[in-house]
Amino acid sequence: MRKILFLSAVLIISTLIGQGPAFAQKAGQIYRYPFKSAIIEYAYSGNSTGTAQHYIDNYGWRNAQYTQQKTKSFGSTTESNNLVIIDDSVVYSIDLVTKKGIKTRITNLNKKEIEDWSKEMDSIWKGNGFKKVGTGEVLGKQCDIWEGMSTKSWIWQNLVLKTETNLFGKTVMEATRIDVGASIPKDKFAIPEGIELTEGTIDLSDPVLDTLRNEIKKGLEDLKGLFDPKKKK
Repeated sequence: MRKILFLSAVLIISTLIGQGPAFAQKAGQIYRYPFKSAIIEYAYSGNSTGTAQHYIDNYGWRNAQYTQQKTKSFGSTTESNNLVIIDDSVVYSIDLVTKKGIKTRITNLNKKEIEDWSKEMDSIWKGNGFKKVGTGEVLGKQCDIWEGMSTKSWIWQNLVLKTETNLFGKTVMEATRIDVGASIPKDKFAIPEGIELTEGTIDLSDPVLDTLRNEIKKGLEDLKGLFDPKKKK
């Protein structure tokens, strides 16, 4: 349970910092995106099919991500319908099929912590072979293309607009609609009725979390060997 809660904290921080230290500061505040609000719709194709909707408000401090997928794996197909809501320092991870979820409140989430994680995540990405390989357009937006660990990502304004993943089959996620500055309906950030929530709190200043940080970092480093083309015959 503690690891699940910590991963929720990682989710908040990674949502803020994205692929490296790309967050901005204004009037002493940290912003994940240079725009206050946006709606992005995605389509999945290939090994996984489905759709996703990403709602952004308050420069990224409020996020709601709805994802509906069907994934083929080893001859069978699984369906998922998930919702992740980030509201300031609280994250909800909800399975809309089972009607169960986890609510995690993050304490001591501050500028210094985000800056430290930003530097560390940048190092982890580069250490695992991620690098900028070019530029390209998605829906008319000029994106930087990053590649590594069998994944290629098109990133615009710190927002992923497209990914291609080759892992047990190819899956493509691509934005089909972008509406920057959109007015976000309040119900998009509301917890659906009938959801059974397990609650927990993570204190990012807790030294015990250093062990979990190291475990996650080591796990990412171990993955490098799995996807390193130099080691494949």
